[in-house]
Amino acid sequence: ENTVLLLQTSRFLVKAVSQAMKGEKLPPGVSYITNFINRKGKRELFDDSLNGIIRAVQAATAGKILSAWKKIELKKKTFSTEQATNQAGIELVRASQLYCHAFLLQIASDEIKLIVSNVSPALGEVFKNILELYAVDLVLNLIGDIIQHVDISNNDIHKLQIRLENSLKFFRTSAIGLVDGFDFSDLVLGSTLGS
Repeated sequence: ENTVLLLQTSRFLVKAVSQAMKGEKLPPGVSYITNFINRKGKRELFDDSLNGIIRAVQAATAGKILSAWKKIELKKKTFSTEQATNQAGIELVRASQLYCHAFLLQIASDEIKLIVSNVSPALGEVFKNILELYAVDLVLNLIGDIIQHVDISNNDIHKLQIRLENSLKFFRTSAIGLVDGFDFSDLVLGSTLGS
């Protein structure tokens, strides 16, 4: 069922690329596709800020979507649209997966920025760390796709790995305080640390 949902998502993405190629305005959630197409093959420069990480994931997503669209267009010269789309199934599923990651990262960033302004500074730091942990881990897990469309160096990847380790250290100390703040016993949590 998950693959079916991903393929349905890919139909939307292929339609978005077709619209972008015609110069039509895209919805905000996929407007980065237009930016990618307008760069005409120029790779996104990696910037290790949160916004830079979001742009890197979006560039990888747009690149994968465009690659799938090009494969479909090429196959349509000898096959029906349905057959061409079926032959691009692997690329379409991967493009949809990347789109979901990019969407979740953008939404998480937007929402955590709102949350941080409404909570104590200490709790705000915890939320920022969770976002940092998610973003850096995501980039490292998607590095194969990102490296295809983003100008990222080995040194950048090494720095991201160090950031991930530092985020995990901070998160460990924060997680204990957060869990204790809800006053759940270790027995209820199934923790091996306490009672």
